[in-house]
Amino acid sequence: MTVTTEAVALSVYSVASGIALTFAAMAARLAWRRRHVPGGLFLGVNMLGAAVWVACAVAEVCSTSTAAILLSAKHRYLGIAVTAPSWLLFALGYAGFWPSQRKLRALVLGMLAIIPFVTVVFVFAAPDCPYMWSAIYPSAPGIGQPLLVEHGPWFTVWAAYSFSCTLGGAVVLLSSVVRRRGVAFLSQIVILIGAVLIPTGASILRLLKGDVLGGIDLTPAAIAACGALVWLGLSRHNVLCTTPALVPMANATMLRDMRDVVVVTDQRWAVVAANLSAERILGRSQKALVGESVFDLFAGIKQMVASAGGAERNTVPIQTMITDVSGSKRWLEIVASPIGNGGNPIGRVLVMRDITLRKRLEEKLIHSSLHDQLTGLPNRPAVRSLIAQLLDESTPTCATQPLSVLALNLTRFRVINGTLGYEAGNIVLRQFADRLTANAGGAIYPARLEGDRFAVVLAGQDEVASLSTAGLLREQLAEPFHVGGQQVLLSVSIGIATSPQHGSDAEELLRRAEVACSAAREDIQRLRVYRADTDSDTRERLALVADLQTAIREGSLELHYQPQIDAVSGRLVRVEALARWQRSDGEMIPPSEFIPLAEQNGWLPLLTQWALDAALHTFGGKGGQGSGVGVAVNLSAISLRDPTLPSVVEKSLRRAGVSPDGLWLEITETSVMRDPEQARRVLEAMRGLGVRLAIDDFGTGYSSLSYMSQLPVSDVKIDRSFVRDVNTRRDHRAIIRSTTTLAHELGLTVTIEGVETAEEFACARELGCDCIQGFYVGPPMPADDLERWAFSRYSATDYWPDRSRQREHYLRHHAERCAGPGPTSSGLASTPTGTQPGPGKGPQAGHHVPGAPHRPHPGAA
Repeated sequence: MTVTTEAVALSVYSVASGIALTFAAMAARLAWRRRHVPGGLFLGVNMLGAAVWVACAVAEVCSTSTAAILLSAKHRYLGIAVTAPSWLLFALGYAGFWPSQRKLRALVLGMLAIIPFVTVVFVFAAPDCPYMWSAIYPSAPGIGQPLLVEHGPWFTVWAAYSFSCTLGGAVVLLSSVVRRRGVAFLSQIVILIGAVLIPTGASILRLLKGDVLGGIDLTPAAIAACGALVWLGLSRHNVLCTTPALVPMANATMLRDMRDVVVVTDQRWAVVAANLSAERILGRSQKALVGESVFDLFAGIKQMVASAGGAERNTVPIQTMITDVSGSKRWLEIVASPIGNGGNPIGRVLVMRDITLRKRLEEKLIHSSLHDQLTGLPNRPAVRSLIAQLLDESTPTCATQPLSVLALNLTRFRVINGTLGYEAGNIVLRQFADRLTANAGGAIYPARLEGDRFAVVLAGQDEVASLSTAGLLREQLAEPFHVGGQQVLLSVSIGIATSPQHGSDAEELLRRAEVACSAAREDIQRLRVYRADTDSDTRERLALVADLQTAIREGSLELHYQPQIDAVSGRLVRVEALARWQRSDGEMIPPSEFIPLAEQNGWLPLLTQWALDAALHTFGGKGGQGSGVGVAVNLSAISLRDPTLPSVVEKSLRRAGVSPDGLWLEITETSVMRDPEQARRVLEAMRGLGVRLAIDDFGTGYSSLSYMSQLPVSDVKIDRSFVRDVNTRRDHRAIIRSTTTLAHELGLTVTIEGVETAEEFACARELGCDCIQGFYVGPPMPADDLERWAFSRYSATDYWPDRSRQREHYLRHHAERCAGPGPTSSGLASTPTGTQPGPGKGPQAGHHVPGAPHRPHPGAA
């Protein structure tokens, strides 16, 4: 009976060993194919060691001689020695704890290899070396007789090492699940831990009860189950395809390959790590950077820390300039984020983005908006800002030094344009500017206001000194100009205004210098100092203020509407409401005159309320039936400082029954920059109502488009000054194109103003503008004329909702007009009142006369 049991046991053992060998080999092959995955190589080694262990164990029990049994038993330890440490190494790599530094990896491998190497040496040296096997008891030759040994003192060290590696690997895998809460990895790790615990239990059983089944090692049978589990994990549960180490590896790869500079510091702001971008921009290796203070590497960070006031969570970006390894200047935007929780971080991560290109674009836009594109001199907004700066009471020199402003005007300059052409005129203007620049320096600042009008600011010069300087300038500017081999003689008129005698406001001082310049045209010497008694504006202003007050009280102001169309489809997008005032004597007062008067006298809130109600009522229709066309209303700087403005707008919308998205509010960049924070609050409140916002007259102020994009605006309107000569001036085209491109990159649409010719229209569309406004499309006109303009331009079924009622009203109204006194041509209607055909008006300005053959407009297909 005993023989039969042993035979059956041997048969079972042999079958299990064969299965174990097969699964171990298959698992080793699969793991080897995925050796590039963290831990994959070590799992392959582990399974290969298990296969060697099983093969030698089978050879041991199947051998018939003592020498063969001893040889197989010793070779079995080649597989046993690598199984435990390779399992631990696999767990470290799989869980993402395997170090990335080569030296550290070599150190770990060397330390883990010491005990297995010594163990194998002691086994092969036995029985002469009794440390591993102190005694060997050969069994009687025959199949099924394993080698019986008595373990020496080193076996205890080996057993502790082996079980520590096995259990340590299991703990690492379990901790990765707990730490990452990786449900996706749970099934993988359960399979792997089960695969290692089964043979480990068999080994423990052999150590505690070595006489089971006559001393035959049950570990190979356990390895059969281990191999089956590992093969199942590799083939069915994505072991080595998706591992917990994936995220750490991805983070390391992202940090290494990021285009942004990333620097990790300790608590003392000393560098502990840096990515490749940091190495490239600083021209130093990570090893050389480690230990360096970021305060020495990047200027501005120390100020950022000081401005944070100890707030460890401050992540407000700062901008600083550095010099890279090539000697080039670069702008960096730096954000510092603390590492760790609580108020005492263990370090910080500094992410630095190269914004050099953005800075250059901003500088280019700012320069373009503050300088004349023809001459390169500062323009009117720039010189106005300079005068204001020099007049600022906080300037130390203001209280002790006078300031003079010279306004210069070239007489008979239009003759040059008319006889020699505009290009010749441009040459003269550039030569004139060069002469002014040659005399500049120190406290003399030249500028071009517009056209043939220039200005020179004289800091520290009183009236007497400025008269002397003006005389010298007049003599030098009287020299002939040379155009195409031809001499051109021009005279210059100069007006002088001095602070504080003639004013202490920049706009007032500049205006009075221009008033004096206009008077100098009638003077023999072409030189005049400002005199209040010759300033007709002063006396007229008093009467103008009184008439404006009456007009506001009696409601005699009116709104005209200028259309804005889509540049591609020609669809009517919206209209801009423009205030108009005709005095009782029939004189038309432009908004540039009466709007400032209203601001100065505190009437602007009333005008704003009136404009909103009138525009929304016109386009809201009766009973809330809107026209379907958006309407834009201009807001001033004073309106932006009014905290009640959002409620005023909301009430106007409610009274008119108009959807908020049908109302556009236009603000100039200059008005925003007077009080940016207050403007932002008011604009965000109105954007919250659903009202849309646009930046008007862009390019005439001194703000950047990137800053304007931070406001809740949807549209940028390029100032009309850039449209002039756009077909002949490449600089104007470049400005419009760059502004349009940058605006589109920032998610804004672009409207261009002042388009007066078909060539300008085509050029604006070519340069990428979204909407077009100007006399070529249509002049500002009353609401009734706008309705006739729309019906003459578009069909009765396009772009004008509530079509049947609107069309019926138009036809009836038109029939009444045609039936009036006086003969009329059959089928033709007269030009709308107040609009005479000519440049920028009538049909040439985008009007199509009702009853005449319809002429398609460019972009209106």
